[in-house]
Amino acid sequence: MNTTELDASLKKIAKGTGIVLTGTIIGMFLGLASRIIITRYITPYEYGLLSLALTITGIATTIACLGLPTATPRYIAFYEAKKDKAKVWQTIKMSFSFSFIFSMALFFLAFLFADKLAILFNEPEVAPVIKILSFIIPVRAIIGIIVPIFRGLGDVKPKVYFQDIFPYITKIPLVLVVILFGWAFKGIIYATLFSFVALGFISILYCLKKIPHFIPLQEKIKPSSIKLLAKELILFSLPLFTAIILSIVISSTDTLMLGYFKTAKDVGLYRVAYPLARYISLILAAAGFIYFPIATGLYSGNLTSELKKMYSVTTKWVFSVTLPLFFLVFFAPKPTLYFLFGPNYIQAAPALRILALGFFIHTFLGLNGQSLIVLGKAKFIMLNNFVVAILNVLLNLQLIPRFGLEGAAFASFVSLSAGNILASCELYKISGIHPFSKNYLKPVVLSCFLATVYLSLIHI
Repeated sequence: MNTTELDASLKKIAKGTGIVLTGTIIGMFLGLASRIIITRYITPYEYGLLSLALTITGIATTIACLGLPTATPRYIAFYEAKKDKAKVWQTIKMSFSFSFIFSMALFFLAFLFADKLAILFNEPEVAPVIKILSFIIPVRAIIGIIVPIFRGLGDVKPKVYFQDIFPYITKIPLVLVVILFGWAFKGIIYATLFSFVALGFISILYCLKKIPHFIPLQEKIKPSSIKLLAKELILFSLPLFTAIILSIVISSTDTLMLGYFKTAKDVGLYRVAYPLARYISLILAAAGFIYFPIATGLYSGNLTSELKKMYSVTTKWVFSVTLPLFFLVFFAPKPTLYFLFGPNYIQAAPALRILALGFFIHTFLGLNGQSLIVLGKAKFIMLNNFVVAILNVLLNLQLIPRFGLEGAAFASFVSLSAGNILASCELYKISGIHPFSKNYLKPVVLSCFLATVYLSLIHI
């Protein structure tokens, strides 16, 4: 084993994770502050309308990006490792072009069909919210490409700036102005819109300033090579695009079906619990952001044993740091919701506990999906997400009408767990990569024992 290469990779991951994690934690608190301010100013019903509109525009943005946010950093990191600057630069230009064109198309569609979407959810009042927030689709698509580009170049700071911190730095002051002047719910909608517009301008200026420092712009590439690269990028992105569409089904079906079968208030309650539970996987996401390009570099250099060890060590780090947060959310959901959002939202406590367990299993198994993409298994990711999406839809159809929030949460828990187990099995099958060393299993067993004792005591 090349221990020098492994040590260097682990140091990069530790440093990058530290930066990303710091930004993510700051962003987490700013996001919580933003959510707390908004939920205490508007009703759960209004928050549900806002959540539905943001979910719909988020889906449109994801579709517009065509899977490029995952494919782009892989190709950039791959060609960076081979010192092919011309292909790196061409990948950047093509990613921008494709995402911008499709995001404009999705913006027009969302704006034009907002009324029909409102009828689908039996909520006529959501139509004007969708129309206003449809303008953020191109902006979110631009940011959705800028961050992966710098990720492929090994620069984690744009992720911290444009996904963790600046969205709330631009949003919170505008929301406070709305509250100060006593403007209605519509003021919150416009504050959300203008915060994204400001963020878009800042990100574009940053990109124009910084990219020339990474890539010599005078690098040329033959027209035939451009066509070949475009074809290769799109063909690799298409399975990922399908997988991402399916992942949207997995992550958004519960929200959308709650809006269809129940009320906007139920959506508002659920959209408080879901992001809170998702914070459990926050450290995993932070580690994964820098893990992905480094793992791609190791794979391109045929350093498979180093990749296996890096996966194991990274998963152990993430699990150890995540455990206290999981215990807090899982064992004290009502106090957590009451403290953060007030008494109107404690009804979401059972759903929060179920969701927390699902995201903890996701964290426990590690960066299986990203590792499969590094190994070029985009088609498996697509098929895996297809199976999980079908499972998720069927469970939501059966459970939400009968159990409401808890039914939606259980459907997400089962789907998230099943998808991660399938991905981990495939990863082990094709590469032998898994996180289960003795040093990893010891704290896992101890944690399970302590959790069992605690649950037994509180039920005595």
